[in-house]
Amino acid sequence: MTMKNDELSYNLGDVIDRLISVQYFLSGGGSALTQKPVTGVLYEAAREKAGAPLSYLAARALADSVGRGDAVIITTGLIAPPYMVAEGDGPIAAATLARAVDVGLDATPIVVCEAAVVKAMEALCQAAGLMPSPPELALGTPRKVVILPFPLDEQLARGAALRLFDEFKPKAVVAIEKLSKNVKGVYHNGFGIDVSAVQAKVDHLFDIARERGIPTIGVGDGGNEIGTACIADTVRQIVPTGAKCGCPCGSGIAAATAADYCVFGSKSNYGGFAIEACLAAGLDRPEILHSEVVGRRVYEAGASMGLVDPFTGLAFGWDEFPADKNVNELVMNLIRYMLLVRVVPRWYKDSIMGPSQKWIHQRAFAEELVARWEKSLVASDHERFRK
Repeated sequence: MTMKNDELSYNLGDVIDRLISVQYFLSGGGSALTQKPVTGVLYEAAREKAGAPLSYLAARALADSVGRGDAVIITTGLIAPPYMVAEGDGPIAAATLARAVDVGLDATPIVVCEAAVVKAMEALCQAAGLMPSPPELALGTPRKVVILPFPLDEQLARGAALRLFDEFKPKAVVAIEKLSKNVKGVYHNGFGIDVSAVQAKVDHLFDIARERGIPTIGVGDGGNEIGTACIADTVRQIVPTGAKCGCPCGSGIAAATAADYCVFGSKSNYGGFAIEACLAAGLDRPEILHSEVVGRRVYEAGASMGLVDPFTGLAFGWDEFPADKNVNELVMNLIRYMLLVRVVPRWYKDSIMGPSQKWIHQRAFAEELVARWEKSLVASDHERFRK
């Protein structure tokens, strides 16, 4: 699906990149150990390597690679010690980006995370407007999402990754706030704590994607996430735990797993939102970027599912410190305004149900879709009423 307005997407991405790389927060745990605002330095390093706005490049890669009926793998989830539950940064944007993939590209998002995070992701995606469904029903059906657990065990991870690629044949793989192994194969949080035991080994998804020529995107905020390997040298220089983590491996938190496209911001969620906005601008469909109402709904779902702020451990649903200042919503509204002053919403013109789409008039396609869902729905109906 080609970008209709590539120039606008580029220019909007340039502005949004600058907005989200301002250090509103302690970006990644490592930044809490220094007074230096590291986010801007790390962003500039990534931008220099890429040669163009990071969010724009990621959005264009999705638009160029993904079409109707395709699958896109989105992986997220970070179990945060000492609280040992998932933090909100990452899952929030994974849910809204899944929505964007469905609404904007008519593709099916496949969300992959730790088993302990699956229920939260189901709640977040449903709050974003997508219905979690089994793969055999979700693929090709609008407004559906598949949410799957991924192994913590290194020995099982390669096989699990191969099965995902063979079953879904994804056209792109995206990681949002997903820890990468370092040069010695150890996974650290920003403070340099070895969290390998509780981290799904999704690096294998990126290895296989590279082998098969499938584009990959990594979104991060601290330099220890998948996709930020391109700035590993800068991470080692500026992040206190970048070169020396303090754990027995002694090799620092800098990521070793690369992606074709790196998106960097003060929070990984912002990077996901920026991709949505650039995709919306490029396809001339602002509804691809989630609304303020949807954002609040997803945020609240995160809180209700116990997603924590990693600094306080409180279940705010997302990093929200100080708790009386909703900086996240302010930043998101700025991103939304930057888009909407340039692109007029036209919800149905190019959407899957719109007049420009032919599928709704193709009886064979509609009948196949109904037949595929019939078995599941009728079985459920019979079970309920025949008791």
